[in-house]
Amino acid sequence: MYLERTTWKVRRCRAGLLAKIFTATFSSSGVALARFSLNSNGHRASFSCLAHHGVGGAGTEGSDLNNLVRKSEPWVTDIFVMGHSHHLYAHSARPRLVPFGTPPRLKSVWRWLGRTGSFVKAYGGSTGYVERALLPPSHIGYLKFTAFIDRDRTKGADLCNVHLDGQSVVLK
Repeated sequence: MYLERTTWKVRRCRAGLLAKIFTATFSSSGVALARFSLNSNGHRASFSCLAHHGVGGAGTEGSDLNNLVRKSEPWVTDIFVMGHSHHLYAHSARPRLVPFGTPPRLKSVWRWLGRTGSFVKAYGGSTGYVERALLPPSHIGYLKFTAFIDRDRTKGADLCNVHLDGQSVVLK
């Protein structure tokens, strides 16, 4: 299953429209939350994604990642993405321990964080926002996440887990 931001390439696309496309919950504060369900041979699993326009700038790559990590902390989602800074990257964040099952056990759940990049070309002939603000040019591209179900049949259990892989795709 591929979830690409290709529909976001539309220059005047609204977050509410995207939320409708993905049947996601959308709030006026710019947050879209979606749960995706996967089915494989009668086994089901799901994962969640929260997308936000983003806030604040970043003077350095490190401060941008720190900002993203801080903003993601209160949310319990598998994928947390923000825009605003025009950086483009997918980052596998430190896993969280989550209780599950009866009797309760702990399992580590990996999370993905990402900055959604930009489709604003800069320094290409006409003067725009990027040039007037003396911002650096950014990669043109999008995030791509791949999800699949993995079954764990140890000790008589039959558990289905979602495995996610994220990457940033830079367009030439």
